[in-house]
Amino acid sequence: MEYNIVNTIGSIDDLIENYDKQLEKIKIILRDKYKSYDNLNKIKLGDVATIKTGKLNADACCQNGIYPFFTCSEKPLNINVYAFDGPSILLSGNGSQLGYLNFYDGKFNAYQRTYVIQSNKIYSIYASLLCNIDQIINQACGSAIPYITKPMIENLYIFEIDKITEKIFKILIVKMQHINKEKSLLIKLKQTLLNKYFTNQ
Repeated sequence: MEYNIVNTIGSIDDLIENYDKQLEKIKIILRDKYKSYDNLNKIKLGDVATIKTGKLNADACCQNGIYPFFTCSEKPLNINVYAFDGPSILLSGNGSQLGYLNFYDGKFNAYQRTYVIQSNKIYSIYASLLCNIDQIINQACGSAIPYITKPMIENLYIFEIDKITEKIFKILIVKMQHINKEKSLLIKLKQTLLNKYFTNQ
């Protein structure tokens, strides 16, 4: 039995790794597609997007909460109340994952140092941030715990993408969302198996 479980967990790890490769390929396509429009007009991100931060501390999370709770980590926690809804970019504003980007479409909440970016150009903005996030990170303030300020994000120049390209970006990002959901289910399944068969033995 234990041998079969180990093999199953190994297969799950292989699937997770495959999903990670797919995600990275889509990100490369998004970056390359966005960079191909470098002859377009540039606009400030703050002129076409609403940028807010969450209001909660990280300890507001609830293990079995029904909504994602985005902090400054790669993986969101859970919570029972939401403050935001709709397609959004979640930008980690401080800590070891400074500048990490998440994308989520639905009801969610956010940590007080996580920036929530919403716009009718949200898909091209996500592609833009993938290309330019290092520019923001390099401006980070603080030495012990570097952090990003709202004006740094607002003053980032992005290309004024046409509606057709925005739709292309949407297709790619929605695909990323689907992959991330499948990946999250696999991670939960793996953790369940580990807890069931290898904890407290």
